[in-house]
Amino acid sequence: MALINLSDETIISNNNINLKYVLNKKCHSGVNTKALHEDIKTLLYDVKAFFNIIKILPKNSKTLSNDIEALFENVVVFPNDIQALSDNIKILYKNVKAITIEKGQSFDDFDLVKKHV
Repeated sequence: MALINLSDETIISNNNINLKYVLNKKCHSGVNTKALHEDIKTLLYDVKAFFNIIKILPKNSKTLSNDIEALFENVVVFPNDIQALSDNIKILYKNVKAITIEKGQSFDDFDLVKKHV
């Protein structure tokens, strides 16, 4: 199930995988970078799934789409800068939160997500 949480610790939860876990895992010596890469890809696919579920269609939806594609491109060159990737995800979610509030939707209401996952 895809959940969104804008705290510093967890941005996306996918079962027991979250961004803080992934970032901490990166700090350990001898980390399996291929497995870490897959963890990040899973998180980003979850991002894309969330957008499809809430059906965001703002005036600047093209910008959001480009931002998501940019995140995927960053994963391709992983692990060049995992912190930049984390920062980009945080910025993206802040933009999405602002847009959903503008559209009169509750960003924290996961009923719609639960119905589709």
